[in-house]
Amino acid sequence: MATINVVTEDKVIVVDGEAINHTFTFPANLWAIQWDGTEGHAEWTDGPNTVLTAADVAGYETQWTDTKVVQQAAKDTADAASAAAQAQATLDGADAAYIASTDSEVLRELERIYLSDSTLKTTRESRRPAHINGAHTFGVIPIEISNGLKGDNGATGAAGSNGATGSNGSNGSNGSQGAVGASFSKSGTTLYITT
Repeated sequence: MATINVVTEDKVIVVDGEAINHTFTFPANLWAIQWDGTEGHAEWTDGPNTVLTAADVAGYETQWTDTKVVQQAAKDTADAASAAAQAQATLDGADAAYIASTDSEVLRELERIYLSDSTLKTTRESRRPAHINGAHTFGVIPIEISNGLKGDNGATGAAGSNGATGSNGSNGSNGSQGAVGASFSKSGTTLYITT
């Protein structure tokens, strides 16, 4: 049998040298237990020490074991959640860095294909402060095209090399190669660029 030490005031049970602090169940007048694996004694707050048997201390070992299982499961769950959060944060950081590094290329290519010169100039001027301040927005980027699309018949969205596809303009011919990973669509007078 294992060595068992109990200190009720500290709410601690120690089994084979491993201490666990918990709200264990102890008799109200128990002060401590010393068990060396084969014999031991209990110390009481209101009387003399008493000799113990293995059966007397078995319940304390069971409480310790049950608590250890519960605490380990909680620790494993917390560790897994922390590892998952760290992995997601790393992935999010990598995604954001990639998007930030390619954002201007995607927008530049799509703007060149779809926007008239005056709309392109207005759009770039409005986005310049956000770019300078690092306030990039990712996801769907709406660009007002009230000045019209470039070309008489509209342009057809270009296929990105990663398989993204733009929507077709009316009577348009194929556009030039699209930027990597972007797709776009038009609704009314707004061009939506998804990065």
